[in-house]
This record gives sequence, structure tokens and C-alpha cells, in this order.
Amino acid sequence: MTDFLNNIQNARIHIKELQEAIDNNLQKICLLESQVQELLKIRQSSTIPIKGISKINFVPINQIQYFKANQSYTNVITERHNIILATKSIREFEALLDDYFFFKINKSVLINTHKIHSFSKKSNQIIMNNNDSFEISRRRKCEFLSVIDRILK
Repeated sequence: MTDFLNNIQNARIHIKELQEAIDNNLQKICLLESQVQELLKIRQSSTIPIKGISKINFVPINQIQYFKANQSYTNVITERHNIILATKSIREFEALLDDYFFFKINKSVLINTHKIHSFSKKSNQIIMNNNDSFEISRRRKCEFLSVIDRILK
């Protein structure tokens, strides 16, 4: 009889653990669905909403020079050298703008490849249209060159 009661108690514990796992997965699914919806909205328009601490800026994608990580925030630098502090991480922007010719050149900089002025293969230096310069990481150089080749074709 005690084995039977222990089995029932163990079953209840497993059911509770399964319910918690289901709830966690549902939360993750809801988050992913909202991210997909945001991504679809961005792809349908030519602007991206950038949520800051006190307001939301709607910035034309083609005016963004690059994104630069700033701890858990991201600085968005535009053509006019405006700096917008965004509450999203650089990784989130990378995922949202994957189809818009943005490329993460190192762990803290995501550039608009259409805003590159020049690239030095020797020094791995990228100079943007606004004269800001960045060094591309050695690990990312090969992929970067293949992306540039695709743009040039």
C-alpha cells in the first residue's frame, strides 16, 4: 500500500514538473511569436522602431550606419551622426536585420554594408561613409568578404 501511495506521490511530482516545463515552453513560444511579428512588420516597412528609455524612434533602415554594443544596450548611429540609445541588445538587432545587408563585424559592432566607404584587407579596417572606422575580427573576415562578393554581383 505504501508503494502505491509513493507511486501516486511521484506521479503528482512528475505531473507538476511537466506542467512547469509546458508553461515555460509556452512563454518561450509567445516570446518567439512576438519577435516574429515584429520582424514581419519591419520587413514590410522601410523603417525600424527603436525603443529607447524614454521614447520610440522610427528610423529609416537605409539611414542607419551601424549599431554599437553599449553594455546591455545598443547605440544606433545614423547617417547624420545621431546616436540613439536602444534598449535592445545588438544580437536582437542582428536577428531583425539579417535580410537588410547588415553584418556583425566583431562582437560589438553591426554595420550596414551599404554604408561602407572602404575596406583594407591588410589591416582589416572598415571605414564607413561617416568616416568612423572599425576593425573586423579575424574570425569574421572570410564571411564578410563573401557577403561583400554577393553584394557586388
